[in-house]
Amino acid sequence: MNWMQLELSAHKDNIDVWSDTLTGAGAVAITMEPANSQRVYELDPSHKPMWDEVKLLALFTADIIPQQIQQQLEPQIDFATANWKVIVEDDWTNKWQEYAKPMQFGNKLWICPSWCEIPDPTANNIILDPEMAFGTGSHATTGLCLDWVANNVVPGVTVIDYGCGSGILGIAAARLGAIRVYGVDIDPIALEVSNKNAAQNHVPTTVFSTHLPEQQPDIKADIVIANILALPLLSLTTTLADLLKPHGSIILSGILQEQADMVIAGYSPWFEDFNVINQDGWVRISAKLSHSTNI
Repeated sequence: MNWMQLELSAHKDNIDVWSDTLTGAGAVAITMEPANSQRVYELDPSHKPMWDEVKLLALFTADIIPQQIQQQLEPQIDFATANWKVIVEDDWTNKWQEYAKPMQFGNKLWICPSWCEIPDPTANNIILDPEMAFGTGSHATTGLCLDWVANNVVPGVTVIDYGCGSGILGIAAARLGAIRVYGVDIDPIALEVSNKNAAQNHVPTTVFSTHLPEQQPDIKADIVIANILALPLLSLTTTLADLLKPHGSIILSGILQEQADMVIAGYSPWFEDFNVINQDGWVRISAKLSHSTNI
């Protein structure tokens, strides 16, 4: 399958409106990169979460007509810097195949691309190929979560992966013995990708299921994992706390090292025993639902 990519130059003040507008027009993924070397990202929840100048990339299916998209959205978006190009998925996948390799997490979990030889056939091996818009564990935030899952998930637990993306964290939990895993995401395509990856790894639908936030079952989990970003996490404090059983564990990632104190402060009314692990400038925060919390 091929894709059509729109690249725009944007100021941080336009990001929210432009992203929402492009998503409403059919964009299946929105990614952002700094337009220069500035490394400022969500430092303060009272400010816009982005570098000052941003390269905004919107991914559409190849059957769209760029001129129609621009005519439709010109009242909301400045297309002066617009650059459209076709992304050939086969070419993109071939580039991944040049450097993608199996990755180990903990002592018993491997994430392996389908074209690679499995290093340890006796381990829990998850076959996961790169998707255009979804992660595989190579980024520090996902890797930190996979390390926690590999070392802490035990048979019989219930897990919610909030912001499931490719489903990698929930699938790993299921393969390590979680009795029930719920993947939650606002993107229906993420739910489709998660279900496809779960089926590929022989995780039955009786164990792994996916849901939009407004449709998720009213359940309490032993573990909630949320690998999102700092500001969305801060807006979800009560939502995520309400999903946990008494003394349940929460794992938060997608957080820059300088944001850790801010996130901990936001979650401290509901959680205790915070633990912070750093990797490549990103952090994973884990904590327990407080004994005194009554949600």
